[in-house]
Amino acid sequence: MKIVTSILIVIAVLFLYAFLDQYAEKSYFSASLTRPKLANSSQTNNNSSNNSQSGSSSRSAITNPSSPTTSQYIDKVTISRVTKATINNESVIHLRVRPNKGEEINLTGFTIKTRKGELKIQKGLEYLKSNYPNRDIVISEPLTVYLIGNVSPLIVKDNFRSNQCINYFSRSNDIYPRLYNSCQAPKLASLGHLTPYCQDYLIHKNRCEMPNYSDNFKISTDNACVSFILNYYTYNGCFDKNFRDDKFLLSSWYIYLNKNIVEDLHDTISLYDKNGLLVDKYTY
Repeated sequence: MKIVTSILIVIAVLFLYAFLDQYAEKSYFSASLTRPKLANSSQTNNNSSNNSQSGSSSRSAITNPSSPTTSQYIDKVTISRVTKATINNESVIHLRVRPNKGEEINLTGFTIKTRKGELKIQKGLEYLKSNYPNRDIVISEPLTVYLIGNVSPLIVKDNFRSNQCINYFSRSNDIYPRLYNSCQAPKLASLGHLTPYCQDYLIHKNRCEMPNYSDNFKISTDNACVSFILNYYTYNGCFDKNFRDDKFLLSSWYIYLNKNIVEDLHDTISLYDKNGLLVDKYTY
C-alpha cells in the first residue's frame, strides 16, 4: 500500500512540474509577441525628430522674413485716374505723388503693369532743354505725373517736367493732357529801352506764342521792337529769361510709355516700385 501511494505522489509531482513548465513557456512567448521591436522604436524616434525639425524650419521662414514685403511708397504714389485712348488723344494713367516733407521719391525704375503688358519708367528732363542731361525722375514736392501711352511729340523725345514756357511747344505739337497758359507778359521794367507804343503792345501779349505783327506797321518797322519779339517770344528765349525763377517749374511730369498699355474696356492697373513691391492698384 505504501508503495502504491509513493508511486502516485511521484506521478502527481511529475504532472505538476510538466504543467508549470508549459505555463511558463506560454507566458514567455506572449511577452515576446507584445514587446516592441528595437528597430521600429528607433525609426519612430527618428521620424518624430524629423517632424520636429521641419516644423521649426517653416516657422522660422515665416516669422523671420529676410526682406520687406510692403512698399514704403504706399499712399505716397497713387493711381488717381485712367483716361482711355480715343481717336484724337492717347491713353493716360494719372499718378498722384505726395512725398513727406524733406523726402525724395525716385520714380525711375517703377513698373506699370496691365493686361496689355508692363513698362518701366525711364529718366527725364526736369529742365526741358536740348543740352540738359536726362536724369532720374526725383520728386520732392506734391506733383501730378502723366503716364502717356504714346511717344513724345517733342523733338527731344524725352520725358519732361512742365514749366512756364512749355506752351510754346503746345502750339506746334500735340501735347496731351493739355497745358494751361502759364506764360507771363514781359515786365514793363524790362521794356524801358523800347518805344512806348512797343511796350504797350507787348505787355498785352501774354500768351505763349510769337505775336503776329505783320499787319501792324508801327511794330513791323520798329527794328528794336521786332528784335525783342524774336528773342523773347520763343521757347528758348522764354527759358533763358525765366528758368532761375523759383516758380518756373510747374506741378506736372509728362512721361511717355511709347505705346498704349491701357485696355479699352476693363482692367486692373498695378504700380510696383523698383524693388518689385506693389505700390497701388486701380480697377476700372
